[in-house]
Amino acid sequence: MSKKLTTTQINLLDWLNAGNFVYFCTEVSNQLGAMRFSKQPQFQTDKRAIFNLLRDGYLQVMESYLYGLRQASLTISNKGETMLKSLND
Repeated sequence: MSKKLTTTQINLLDWLNAGNFVYFCTEVSNQLGAMRFSKQPQFQTDKRAIFNLLRDGYLQVMESYLYGLRQASLTISNKGETMLKSLND
């Protein structure tokens, strides 16, 4: 687990903390892995930064179905909120 976050990861945590979501299609289909945002971020994002935040416990996952397709909704976790607060102190 990385202790140091990249600028992209910090921006993502800040954006998620503002109530935004990242959606990943997890249905085995031609949309598998497709990424959507609740609101387009005003900074560059990449899947690797999101996956690393998820791996390290800064994000939480909730599975849901939209139009018959399974998707994972990613939001900031308590650990992510704590990390963001410590970065702002």
